[in-house]
Amino acid sequence: MTSRLADLAAGHGGAVAAERETAERLASLTTALEEVRRSVEALQGDWPARLDQAPATARASAEGVLGEVRAEVRTQLDAVLAEMARAAGGLDEAKVRLAALVDEARGSEPAAPRIGPSTPAQTPATQQQQQPPADQPQPTEPPPAEERR
Repeated sequence: MTSRLADLAAGHGGAVAAERETAERLASLTTALEEVRRSVEALQGDWPARLDQAPATARASAEGVLGEVRAEVRTQLDAVLAEMARAAGGLDEAKVRLAALVDEARGSEPAAPRIGPSTPAQTPATQQQQQPPADQPQPTEPPPAEERR
């Protein structure tokens, strides 16, 4: 019987130790569960702010890229406009030289005035275009005062 009591006492001591170990593991699991719950709550609290932040960040990034593209387009457009202005100046100079050569070839006529972009050039072709065709009636001028009598 003493041995049986010793066996029961040893069994009871083992059960107490197992109960203590189980209680410690349960406390550790409860602590871990609380940490997970707090982390989820923090994420849920941050989620709306993060959702608002994502489009704002994307918009700022897109606006930055758009600004860079606009600046590049403006630079290239300015270069094209400058080249067009240079070419137009060359055309004006060529027109003046051509008019001077035409006048020189005609001999007695004075040099033609410089023709600007808003003044059309008066060449024989454009003068002929301005004259009405022969089949249309020509406006007549009134006879001089001597012929009216």
